Amino acid sequence: GDVYKRQPQFMSILYNQLEEFAKIPSALQRATVFCASNICAGKPYPPPEEVYPLLAFFLAVITNVNDDFIMADILSGLSHLTSGESDDIIEEAFKLGIEKPAIASLRSKDIDVLVAGFRLCENLTSAPSDDVQVMFDSGILDVLVPLLTHDRNCIKKRALRTLSNLMAGNSSQVATILETEAILIIKSIIENEDTQIVVEAAHCIANLFFSAEGEQMKLLLEKYKLLEVMMELLATKNQEILIPVLEALENLLRTGKWIAEEQLSNKENPYIKYIEELDGLKALEELQKHESDEVYQKVYKIIETFFFKEDNLSLIHI
Repeated sequence: GDVYKRQPQFMSILYNQLEEFAKIPSALQRATVFCASNICAGKPYPPPEEVYPLLAFFLAVITNVNDDFIMADILSGLSHLTSGESDDIIEEAFKLGIEKPAIASLRSKDIDVLVAGFRLCENLTSAPSDDVQVMFDSGILDVLVPLLTHDRNCIKKRALRTLSNLMAGNSSQVATILETEAILIIKSIIENEDTQIVVEAAHCIANLFFSAEGEQMKLLLEKYKLLEVMMELLATKNQEILIPVLEALENLLRTGKWIAEEQLSNKENPYIKYIEELDGLKALEELQKHESDEVYQKVYKIIETFFFKEDNLSLIHI
């Protein structure tokens, strides 16, 4: 990017090199891709129209390359191009079929390729749900879910981040996720993994409770017992875990409030009773003593919004 700012014609020189890519020695191929990838990472960002040929080149080469070094650099370049600087570039990337090589990279045994592939997939799964549906249709869950149990923590974390993005989609996409073993694996991660891995799993739960609807919410509570999981996590002192768990709890209670308002014969939030039976209200009250102001504010908001009557601010169900 900095090179582009100082010498715009450098892009034209690079594109000429790319046109001869198949004919040049492998060492020069590596150098060319490395240079192109670095341009994508630089600031200021080249205009989208200047980047489109580079995007097309990356996607053309990556489907035929057998060099992990080149593969990792291309994926790195693509991840920079799709990092959110331009929605137009992400849209163009999906038009060119970026989802196929992105998902294929997650099958790689090379750790550099795998990490770069995850960076790209994290970007693509952050796109609007209509675009993300292409990732579902291309089978990302078939590749992603097994990686949740990878033996390297860095891969587990990125797999969870990508899954968390997918869980923030629409109810149809949530239904697809619920057909896999993902929720059971997340529960196992929370029970057995290191704190930083549990943090990522907690974000998955937060997004899941944001997106789930109707019977899906019932399934999460009754089959997977995720409310019990959240109540256990409320006992932790780790703010990074508490924040997404409190967000999940707030989303659940907000859904319950909507149900209560829709069912005129029963205006009571159906999830309050479940939470109290698990001593959830006591846990929330205890968290008001947490040293983090952010935790305190979220807890205070939940208690004030869902556990107090509006007329006299007295606690209900105690």
